[in-house]
Amino acid sequence: MMSYNAWETNPPIPNTGYCGTVTKNSGKSNENKQASPENLCPTDTVTYSYYCYSLHTTPASWMEANGHQPSGDGWEWSSNDKLNFSSWERIPLSPYEGYCGGMTKNSGEILEKEEVSGPLNCPIGSVAYYSHCYALLMTPIAWMDASMDCQKRHLGHLVSILSKSEASFVGALIRNSFNNFYDVWIGLHDPTEGRQLNGDGWEWSNGDLMNYSAWEKAPLSDTNFGFCGSVTQSSGFQKWKDYNCDLKLPYICKFRN
Repeated sequence: MMSYNAWETNPPIPNTGYCGTVTKNSGKSNENKQASPENLCPTDTVTYSYYCYSLHTTPASWMEANGHQPSGDGWEWSSNDKLNFSSWERIPLSPYEGYCGGMTKNSGEILEKEEVSGPLNCPIGSVAYYSHCYALLMTPIAWMDASMDCQKRHLGHLVSILSKSEASFVGALIRNSFNNFYDVWIGLHDPTEGRQLNGDGWEWSNGDLMNYSAWEKAPLSDTNFGFCGSVTQSSGFQKWKDYNCDLKLPYICKFRN
């Protein structure tokens, strides 16, 4: 709440903006301010009422002055997915634009070509999605054997599912491949074997952060519970269930070509 204001002219003024400055014309009002000795401030700064003040004479935008990334490095996906791919139509921030992203009508032809060719050339039997290849292996094996098999691929591991969009992709990949009543292993497991309360021991086998969760039921709540994770046939292969790690299921590998 702004309990004090000192506008030289009340905003908004036509053709100005939305960031504030102090003006040269208002200098006299500050001439009698007295620096107080309460704090010991660094060289080239001044102490006043418990704060240090530093004037930087190199011109910068308001965003740069507040520590924001001027090169566009502050952009990120709201799902916390890694920003490994970039396709700006022009460098942000262009004049009169903002801080949320959309796809433009003008770029439609380029996007269509990219969707057809895909960002990767994945091996036969696998499918590209963003920066990874995904392979569904139909031979049922135990979770640890599946994990070891996936690691034979380049930077491979049992699939980690990091967002709702990736969950939809994985579900569609499985549904389009077979109709048997199987669940499918993913890279989710609990190496603490339930010693962490509230399911906090669950993690992705490759070390990805668990910022997204999609349990069909709370882990360890079913009679045939376990410490390895699967996607369930009953949820269209989009929700997770814990199973005994020795159970033999099909599995999905996620890797880079």
